[in-house]
Amino acid sequence: MTEANARYLLDEKLGKLLLWQWKEEGYTESKRRPCLHFLAGVKCTEDHFKGKCMPFCADHTSVWNKNGKVAAIVTQPYEIDEDDLEDIYTLCKNLGVTVRISAYWNWHSKDAISIVFERGKDRD
Repeated sequence: MTEANARYLLDEKLGKLLLWQWKEEGYTESKRRPCLHFLAGVKCTEDHFKGKCMPFCADHTSVWNKNGKVAAIVTQPYEIDEDDLEDIYTLCKNLGVTVRISAYWNWHSKDAISIVFERGKDRD
């Protein structure tokens, strides 16, 4: 087994472990359309097709509920650039949403980057 293959297996296992942990903690996947406004607890009035509700880099996105409310949005694009990082920062700052970005784990593809948006701590 090559080091790259071993890394891929580890990344995939970490992603699936996170998914399992979320389910154990009561998170359920939602059919709701992804929108960071839901995490901020504000009504969305944006045009969903112009990148105002989610960063332009969003891909392979899932919405997660906990206790009947949207609690997290996970997106797993194949790449992000400086403009995407600025877009993510601006959206999260304006809406009070927290974000975690990892190139080490995901459950979509070995080449994907995981971006996890969660309710701000003051919005729990």
